[in-house]
Amino acid sequence: MFLTADEFLNSGLRVSDDISTYEIEEAISMVEDYFIRPHLTDEHFIELEAYNDQTEQDPEDDEYILINGGAIDNKRYAGLKKAEKYLVFAWLGVNMNRLTRYSTVEKNSEYSKSADTDNLERQMRLNHEIGEQFLKEVMSYYNIDWDCSLPNILDTLF
Repeated sequence: MFLTADEFLNSGLRVSDDISTYEIEEAISMVEDYFIRPHLTDEHFIELEAYNDQTEQDPEDDEYILINGGAIDNKRYAGLKKAEKYLVFAWLGVNMNRLTRYSTVEKNSEYSKSADTDNLERQMRLNHEIGEQFLKEVMSYYNIDWDCSLPNILDTLF
């Protein structure tokens, strides 16, 4: 995995403490297998995964930048980890149908209320589109075109 549950939890995307590390790891695995790997192709996914597993990594390496973000030849990359954070957040919202123990809620004051379905869909689409855009940046490094026929996280519900 490129992203760990702890990195996801510390990313600033808000989820309930009731969502277990196991559930987050399952979501990360699902996003990688169902969405990232098919778009990035097995060859490049495995290459980056092998680099990510190395104990010694140079922040100047292209692979490091593609995973963690940075610039290569004056082109900025958000990185696979950032793409994955947004895609996992969208996955959790869409497929777990809860981001708290009380389902998906909005916190506008000290009280919570059930999230408006249209608002929830809009938020999950926005998170998905951000993650997708960051993934497209990495794909552009490898000159891979976006394949619209491949799975889309949001297609599983909306």
